[in-house]
This record gives sequence, C-alpha cells and structure tokens, in this order.
Amino acid sequence: GRVVSLMAFDLGADERIVGLDVLADPRRLAELDPGALAAGR
Repeated sequence: GRVVSLMAFDLGADERIVGLDVLADPRRLAELDPGALAAGR
C-alpha cells in the first residue's frame, strides 16, 4: 500500500518490496511523490 511504499523509500528498505508495490500501480507512487521513482532507481 501507499504507507508501505513511502516507508520503504524513506527507510531504504528492501527494494524488491517497493518494486512489487510500484509495479502493481506505478501511478500511485508517482502521484504521491514524483521524485520517489527517480530516488528508488
């Protein structure tokens, strides 16, 4: 979910977890934080 994605990015958690959520709905993360996608790569 959103909280998991944002928290994972903030804490630098397992990228695979973030990736799965982003792949499920990339627009969700982009809408919440456009810079998150770039930061996560």
